[in-house]
Amino acid sequence: MVMWPVGVTLFRLSAIEHVGQIGAPARFILLVRTVSWAIAVLCVSPHTREVKMEAMREVLGIDVSKSKLDIELLRNGKVRTKVLQNTPAGHKSLLEWIDKSKASRSSLHVCMEATGVYHEALALTLYDAGIKVSIVNPACIKGFGHGENIRNKKDEIDAGLIARYCLAMNPELWTPPPLEQRQLRGWTLRVQALKDIRQQEENRLEAHTTVGMEDVATHVKTHIIWLDVEIKKLEKEIDDHIDRHPNLKNDAQLIASILAWE
Repeated sequence: MVMWPVGVTLFRLSAIEHVGQIGAPARFILLVRTVSWAIAVLCVSPHTREVKMEAMREVLGIDVSKSKLDIELLRNGKVRTKVLQNTPAGHKSLLEWIDKSKASRSSLHVCMEATGVYHEALALTLYDAGIKVSIVNPACIKGFGHGENIRNKKDEIDAGLIARYCLAMNPELWTPPPLEQRQLRGWTLRVQALKDIRQQEENRLEAHTTVGMEDVATHVKTHIIWLDVEIKKLEKEIDDHIDRHPNLKNDAQLIASILAWE
């Protein structure tokens, strides 16, 4: 966690914390006075760890939901916030807002949580615009929030928390998988969805047959036949897609194994 009031001069801070017992968790607090004050609270590993706070870093935290983006920018010790729609138009507006804020696309570091599929289009847009992106496990953000003693759940708080996490922890940068890999994932998930629907229809067919609702059962059978045809079509498309991209064979096996465990 890094906190500072407006007007505090940020600077590079380096320190080394020695932890005697391997495996024992440890924390340390560095109190540093400049124009006013700054506090850095960082978790250290059981081994010796060097902790650095870079001067004048620009970070942007985004709390992503299905319909909107709550945004907080930390730049030059100042905070700016924005709320935009999670749509292609909203993503374009975000890039324009970043440029108007005079943040450098090349140095800006954007962090967001992994939120199913809702963050993917935004992350790709930012990456294609030359902006560094990190996609973080929500559990990491939650744990970081506990260190700040944050208990309530609000989008604007979450955006700021994500930004502070990005500033303090400098998480690993994200690189999007190749298009053909994303397509394989999408089609594989679609096939599994149709199979799930087919199983539901089989259950309905049994129920309607049991109570003698033959007319309804016939309609369900028709849907099951249609599902069988569509599943076979998609499975053939997946096989052809892998043939066109032989490097995807291992990816297909991995996705299939994951789905088998769900």
